[in-house]
Amino acid sequence: MVLYHVTLWDFVPAVGADGVGTDALISEVWDRGNRFLGVVRMPVLLAISGYLVSNRLLQGRRSPAPFVRGANSYYLYLVWTAVLAVFYLVMARPDLPHEFSGVSATALELVMPTTPLWFIFALAVYAVTFPFLAGIRPWIVVAGLGLASWAALIMGEQVMPLKVVSGAVFFGIGVFLAPQLTALTERTSLRRAILFGLGVMVTYGITGLSLPAPVDRLASLLVAVLAVCFAFTVIGPVVRRFRRTGVGAAWIGRRTLEVYVLHVPMVLVIHVFADQVAQGFHAVHLIVIEPLVTTAAVVAAALLLRKGASVLRLNWMFVPPIALGALVTSAHKRITASIRPASNEDPASAGTRNSV
Repeated sequence: MVLYHVTLWDFVPAVGADGVGTDALISEVWDRGNRFLGVVRMPVLLAISGYLVSNRLLQGRRSPAPFVRGANSYYLYLVWTAVLAVFYLVMARPDLPHEFSGVSATALELVMPTTPLWFIFALAVYAVTFPFLAGIRPWIVVAGLGLASWAALIMGEQVMPLKVVSGAVFFGIGVFLAPQLTALTERTSLRRAILFGLGVMVTYGITGLSLPAPVDRLASLLVAVLAVCFAFTVIGPVVRRFRRTGVGAAWIGRRTLEVYVLHVPMVLVIHVFADQVAQGFHAVHLIVIEPLVTTAAVVAAALLLRKGASVLRLNWMFVPPIALGALVTSAHKRITASIRPASNEDPASAGTRNSV
C-alpha cells in the first residue's frame, strides 16, 4: 500500500514527466508493476483482515463484539479524516491527490470517503453489516458479495466510495471462507502455489486486452481472488519454515493500521517535493530503486511517529477509548433486550392480551 502510493503519487509523475530517455523507461516499468499491485494489494489486505476477525463477526448480531469493532474502526476513521482535513487546509495545495476542503466537503467525507482512508471506513461498515449474514450459507454470501463487487467495479473502478462495495467480497472471503483459507495455509503444496500464481498472471494478462467493461472487470475480480488464494497458500508454509519471518509478520501486522493512516500525509508531503527527491536519487545514481527506498523511509518514519505519539500521550489517535466499547456494548444489550421479549412471546398469550 505504501509502495503503491509512493509510485503513483511521487515517482511516476516526477521521473516519467518528460516521456523520453532512460527515466521514461524506468518510470514505465514501475508504472506497469504498480498497475498490477493496484489490482491485488487491497483484495489481499481485505481478505487477511476479514480472516483475522472472522470468529468475532460470525458470532452474529446477538453479540456486541462485531459492533464494538465497527465503532472502533469508525472512530479511527473520524480521527484521521480530521487529521487529513487539517493537513489539506495547512498545505493549501488543491493539486494534492484526494484533496478536499470546506465544511460541506469535510462533512461528506464522514459518510462517503474519497481518500485512501476508505479502507478504515470499509472495515467499520463490514463489521456492523456482516454479522447479519452469519446464518446464511457461506458460499451464497460470498457469491452475492461477488456480484455486488462486480457491479461496483463496472460502475466506477476508481470511484472511492464504490471501493467499499467492490472490496466487500474479499473481506467476505476472509470471514465466511475462513476454514477453506486455513486449509490453504496448513497444506504445503508447491504445485498449488504455482497454479495459483500462473492463474494470476494469465488472468491479469486478459485484463490488458480490449474487452467490454463487464468482462474486463470480471477478469480483474478473478485476478484478485486468485491472488488471495496464492497469498494464503504461501503464507502458512513460509511462516512455519522461517519462524523469525512469522514473528516479524505478526509484528508488522499489529502495526499495519498505524502505518496505513500515517503514510497518507507523509507520501503527500513527498509529492510536493517529488522533483527534488528524484534529483537527489539521480545524483547518487539510485533512481531505479527510489520507490523502494522511499517506501522503507516512510514506513520507518511512521513507526517512529507512532512511538513518539505514545510518549506525547497521543495514543487516542491510534487506539479507540475503552469507554466507546463499553457504550456500544451497553446500547447493544438494551436493544437486544427490547427485541427478545417480542420475538420470544407465546402467540397464545399475545392473542389473549390483545383480546383484553
